[in-house]
Amino acid sequence: MRSIKLFIIAGEPSGDIHAANLVGEIIAAASPCTVSLSGAGGVALAKLGQFQFASVSELAVIGFIDAVKKLIFFFRLSKRLEQHVAQEKPDVILLIDYTSFNLRFAQKVKKYNIPIIQFSAPQVWIWRYSRVKILAKFFDKVLCLLPFEEPLLKKEGVNAVYIGHPAAARLDEVATREDFCRKFSLPLDEPIIALAPGSRHREINYLMPVIAAAAKTLKDEGFKANFILARANCISEELIKSYIPKSYGLNITIVEGEAPNIFKHSDIIWICSGTATLEAGILGTPMIILYKAPAIDVIIIKALTKLRMIGLPNIILGREAAPEVKGRECTPENLVKKTREMLRESAMHREALAPLKDMFTNRSAMKNAAKEVLEVIQQPID
Repeated sequence: MRSIKLFIIAGEPSGDIHAANLVGEIIAAASPCTVSLSGAGGVALAKLGQFQFASVSELAVIGFIDAVKKLIFFFRLSKRLEQHVAQEKPDVILLIDYTSFNLRFAQKVKKYNIPIIQFSAPQVWIWRYSRVKILAKFFDKVLCLLPFEEPLLKKEGVNAVYIGHPAAARLDEVATREDFCRKFSLPLDEPIIALAPGSRHREINYLMPVIAAAAKTLKDEGFKANFILARANCISEELIKSYIPKSYGLNITIVEGEAPNIFKHSDIIWICSGTATLEAGILGTPMIILYKAPAIDVIIIKALTKLRMIGLPNIILGREAAPEVKGRECTPENLVKKTREMLRESAMHREALAPLKDMFTNRSAMKNAAKEVLEVIQQPID
């Protein structure tokens, strides 16, 4: 019985989950072959038995300054990972997100003649377009999650394949609103405002004070609404609560692992920019996209990109289908103002997001990804 050796680097919580789901599909498709894992990842990959040289928590970087402080750590880690690849000679190197580190690593290990696959194409359409040259030269295949990425990259000589987006798969089985409200003791006849402050400590640090203050303003104005917060599994409930002063008198239901249901049955979502905005967009729920960061990060981003929209639904659709509140505009006052406007025009906002559903449903991203991986390592698929 053949054993397939997968070397995987997943440097972020979302990448760890994507990698674990992909490995699951590879195991199913390659049966009865066994699969062994090594590299760097998080809890999900560890549960599948990955031998890890570094964990997601160790790989986490908060802003530009933190990245500079960790340069020596990343240099040493890269060297150890390269030595492992040279000695073990895995069947394939799978690099998941974590673009800056992974692109450099691919260039270092290409000389070992092991197939290299990038899962989730770097967002060269936002900034650093020159990276397409690295993708074309050093990667055997790049798996794209957004429909416009494949033709864009192929034009530059990249072996790119659009597989669909994993976010869509999470949305297949969603409870009814009645069951959802019953489960979390929410009134059926009152608006539900979902809070999605992000999965990184930096995002929580910058957005939760704005979110909590805006919620308090609505409560103090007598606005009847129920708040439910979608907590990422890598963020503790204690951390969330530390940003909600008891003096605010807020009753916020905090839930882990229910984001699709929360997004589907809310009337509006206050949401951190990122992949979650695409999930909400596919479900068609009106949202306000929030972004706030250290001043130096904002300066660097503005210098490196001409893109002026940050939300994935808006970027994909080429227009502001979901309002964005970012930078200095990301204040409780602006959030409350846009919330009232959006609730008055809910149908219009749902209609603006409607095209996303047709773009992303009926595609099994992970099954497609597993097929592409096994083709690269020439493993027959049933």
